[in-house]
Amino acid sequence: TETKAGIVKLKNSITGNLSDTAVSENAVKEYVGKSAGLGIGQSWQDVTAQRQIGVTYTNTTGRLIALSVTLQSGGLGGAADIKLSVNGQIVCFQYVGGMNASPAISAFWILQAGDTYSLTAQSSGNLIKWLELR
Repeated sequence: TETKAGIVKLKNSITGNLSDTAVSENAVKEYVGKSAGLGIGQSWQDVTAQRQIGVTYTNTTGRLIALSVTLQSGGLGGAADIKLSVNGQIVCFQYVGGMNASPAISAFWILQAGDTYSLTAQSSGNLIKWLELR
């Protein structure tokens, strides 16, 4: 029975903090994999071809991810702006303009599991690079 000394229950998932429970090796591996810190077992993925300005995406990885995007203005003396929204809130806004070159602008953010995110730009810019650490 569970009331006898020395009896330990074996579980296949980590769901609580019971003191009389042991978990399988597979349960530990799964739990650690889901709660691993940013960058552990992850690599930078170039997702430029799969991403578009103005479209909302969702972090479905179950883990933290990092986002790095770069946009360049359409021509000399042009302007570049970038707005990064997470869960419907603008978290990063940058603008550069009136330069004697074609300016580029970047944004970086850490996204939690389940976050929605989108990039908008009002200037006529070109998406140069969209990288995600996942």
